[in-house]
Amino acid sequence: MPLTWFEFTFHGGKSMRANTLLTPAVLWLVAVCCVGCDATTTVEQRRDPPTACAAPGAEVAQPRSVGEAVEAINAMSQPVTLDCFLESLQRPLSMAATASARSVQPAVGARSPRVFILSGDLVMSVATAGNGIELLEFGEFVEPTHSVKAEIHFPVEEPLAATAPFTRVGDEQGTACRFCHADETKIDDPYNGYAFASGALQPSGIDRVSVADLRAESESCDASAEPVRCARLDALFGHGLVVSGTFPPGVPTSP
Repeated sequence: MPLTWFEFTFHGGKSMRANTLLTPAVLWLVAVCCVGCDATTTVEQRRDPPTACAAPGAEVAQPRSVGEAVEAINAMSQPVTLDCFLESLQRPLSMAATASARSVQPAVGARSPRVFILSGDLVMSVATAGNGIELLEFGEFVEPTHSVKAEIHFPVEEPLAATAPFTRVGDEQGTACRFCHADETKIDDPYNGYAFASGALQPSGIDRVSVADLRAESESCDASAEPVRCARLDALFGHGLVVSGTFPPGVPTSP
């Protein structure tokens, strides 16, 4: 059933917009709320958002570790695009965003920030435009201020090995992540010695982009002019509730 926008115009010209499913109960509520007032109601039909998945009805995923993310991706119809994976994540989606360009997934200004999805001990990050848009980055907390780093490149065209996200960022001395994340050490648990943990970072307050501002960018995105950016924003905002998320207490901010 499509989403429906309701617009109420009250005394003095003020208006309020809300979207919901058009059901008999909702229609009754709208009628009751408008009885005895001069408010006018406009109902505007809105199309369901397009799907990024080749096979409709992707399994709902709620990964809380790198291993669970690998399992979720392997369970999907392949090839799996990053937008399809983001679309499959369980809502509400807890999110933070930064306009900082200091990353392998640099933001392209506040209108196209780097986005962090927070799910328990797992933080996943994606770009909304530019370099790194095909990458899913991971930070899985193993200590209050340290996290295991990993990465998956999309599209995923065959089942991933459990070690794949870790070997992708690895080098002879550890991982490439150590150049930005200090105090890197090899850990035995929970990834059998092939993962490295290092200091976690969260975006600085001055670089933060609010969920409300990014939602507005999604709603105003012109798919004919910026198809890749709009598809990424739609994968994040077009499939259920998105809320503002916070990093664990004590995690330092990026310099």
